Amino acid sequence: MGIGGLRGVLGRRESGRICISFRVKMKMASLLNTSASVISVNVNSIPLLNRTNFKDWKEYVSIVLGCMDLDLALRTDIDAALTDESTADHKRDFEKWGHFNRMCLMIMKRGVPESFSGSVSDEVTAKEFFEQIDKRFVKND
Repeated sequence: MGIGGLRGVLGRRESGRICISFRVKMKMASLLNTSASVISVNVNSIPLLNRTNFKDWKEYVSIVLGCMDLDLALRTDIDAALTDESTADHKRDFEKWGHFNRMCLMIMKRGVPESFSGSVSDEVTAKEFFEQIDKRFVKND
């Protein structure tokens, strides 16, 4: 009895170890797929921003980013840039903040009309992007 590319390998004496390894990998893959599904559902729940739904859009984005634990980039400003003297903790925090910032920007830009997101600099932080959207759309809501 074999599974995919493991056919013939399972007949060996070490098959128990291979089976256990395979099962663990399958469970991890299932967990990753579940996480990807949850992320997809969360991101897809954000409505496309238009002139009349800014308040709802902002609430959806805030909830989704908060539930996904990505809102650090919206709640805090970036620390000083990394230098040769930066500590390991500072490097870790800087990289973590950068990851959260990129994820926030991707998720927010997905729900914003291209006519607006295309006019925003690529150098803007997620917090600045949120503030620019706020300035542009809050008066319409």
